[in-house]
Amino acid sequence: INTALDELKKDGTYTRLAKKWFGNIPGFNIKEIEQY
Repeated sequence: INTALDELKKDGTYTRLAKKWFGNIPGFNIKEIEQY
C-alpha cells in the first residue's frame, strides 16, 4: 500500500484526488496534503 501511495504522490494523482474529494470541505487545508 505504501509503495502505491508513493507512486500516486510522485505523479500528482494523490493531490488531484484529494482536491477533488476534499477540497470543498471547510477547514481542509490542501497545503498540508501537498507537503506529503
